[in-house]
Amino acid sequence: MQATRYLVALATACAISAFAFSSATHGKTVYSVPFDYKIFPSSSIYFTGKTPKEIDHLCKTGKHASNGDIAACEQRDFERLNSELNLTYSKLLKKTKETDEELKASGDPLAEPDFISAQDNWIKYRDSYCYAYVYAMGEASARYIYFWGCMKGITQDRIKQLEKFLDA
Repeated sequence: MQATRYLVALATACAISAFAFSSATHGKTVYSVPFDYKIFPSSSIYFTGKTPKEIDHLCKTGKHASNGDIAACEQRDFERLNSELNLTYSKLLKKTKETDEELKASGDPLAEPDFISAQDNWIKYRDSYCYAYVYAMGEASARYIYFWGCMKGITQDRIKQLEKFLDA
């Protein structure tokens, strides 16, 4: 476990150093350049060496938490919600396909193509909105906290929308 923690810390330090060197050359910091959340390592990597109980306590209380800790907690919450979203979407897609079988037999328009398109467009909307939200702040040390919070909030809302659709 110690060796793993050391390797994660070493890899993180190397990545930050490489970024800091290239960013410093251009007068930029980690908080003032575009980023792609899809290539962020999982929050579980950030919390390597901590027990689930320690992580839950940190994320629940924020006690002695750095901005990095809080951002990782927000990311963890988003990752959980995104998994829930994907599960809800899969259930609804299955229901939509079943309903489409009946619609197809009667010659009615099918829902599945529009449902898939709507979800794809919703993901683009969510991502673009949250990027715009944090980029509009300019350089801010809480950028990733706000980004993951934005992603989390919009994803929670989408889960509620899909559950309503599922229950209809």
